[in-house]
Amino acid sequence: MIPLLRPAITKSDVEAVSKQLLSLQLAGGKIVNEFEEEFAKYVGTKYAVGVDTLTAGFIAVLQMLKPTWATLPSATYISMANALKQMGVEIQFHDGWVAGHEYEIATDKGLIVDSAHAIDREICKKVPRAIWLFSFHATKLLTTGKGGMICTNSKEQYNFLKTLVNNSRVYANNSFEYTVHIPGWNYYMSDIIAALGLSQLRNLDFVNRKRDTVKKWYDKYLVFNVRDNWSRYIYQVWVEDFNCFYDRACEEGIQCSKHFNPIHLQPAFYTKGKFPVAEEYSQHLISIPFYADMKEEDVKTVANLINTWRI
Repeated sequence: MIPLLRPAITKSDVEAVSKQLLSLQLAGGKIVNEFEEEFAKYVGTKYAVGVDTLTAGFIAVLQMLKPTWATLPSATYISMANALKQMGVEIQFHDGWVAGHEYEIATDKGLIVDSAHAIDREICKKVPRAIWLFSFHATKLLTTGKGGMICTNSKEQYNFLKTLVNNSRVYANNSFEYTVHIPGWNYYMSDIIAALGLSQLRNLDFVNRKRDTVKKWYDKYLVFNVRDNWSRYIYQVWVEDFNCFYDRACEEGIQCSKHFNPIHLQPAFYTKGKFPVAEEYSQHLISIPFYADMKEEDVKTVANLINTWRI
C-alpha cells in the first residue's frame, strides 16, 4: 500500500519526546513558551499562543473578537464552520477552492487567516494585520498529533489569548491564588506536544525540501492537467470519474482521499446559494499520495495509474 500521507518523524523527534517524558514535566513548563517564541519568529510574527487544536484556537479568537458575521469558503474543513455556528456567528459562504493553501476569514471585527495547510518562513508577513491560525494535526507539515498555534502582532491580543486558553486564570506574583475575570477555555498546549513541535520546527526546512523533491518527481512522471492542485501539504489531480478512479486506486494499493465536501450542502449548514466551483472541484479533484519520505518509484507508480486513466 502506498499511503496518502505519512508524517516525517525523525530520531530527534523521538529523543525530544522521550526527554520530556523523563523530565516528568508534562504540562505547565517552560517548553511551551520556547516553542511559541521560535514558531513566531519562523512564521514572521511577534507573538504566538500554543493551543491543543487549531479549532480551539479559532474558538478563542472568536470569543476575543466577538464578530457578528464571518466569511468562509464552502470548500474547507468542517471544524471551521462548526466553530462559527457554535459561537453564534453568521456564516457568509463564498465559492472557490483553497485546499492546501491559507485563506482569509473576513469578519466585522477583524481579519483571520486559516493556515492549517501552510507553514512557511515569514508567511504571516503576507497579511501582518491578521490573526493567523496553524494546525499541527497528524497529517500536517509540522505534526504533533494534535495541536495548533495562534499568531498575532498585537501584544494586547497575545496577553488576552494566552490567559483565555488557560481557563482565564490570572495569578498573583509568587502565589497559588488566581483571579478569573471572564470565562475561559481549557485549551492550553501540553509540554509533550511542545517538545515534539519544537523538534519538528527545527527540521521543517529540511522536510519541506524533501516535499519539493517529491513534487519534482511528479512533474517528471505525471502528465500535467491545468486543473490539478498542488501545495506542500497535498497533491490533487483532476479525474473525470472520482468514484471509479478511487476504486481502481484501491485495487492497485494506492491510498487516495477527498479534500473537501462543500459545507453548504451539509444539512446543518445548508443554503440555497450557488457555489459551482466548490461543487465541481469536490467531484473531480482527488488527493493522491504525497509526503516527504515518498520514494521516487512510488511516485512513478501513482503517476502511471493517473496517466493511464486520463487517456
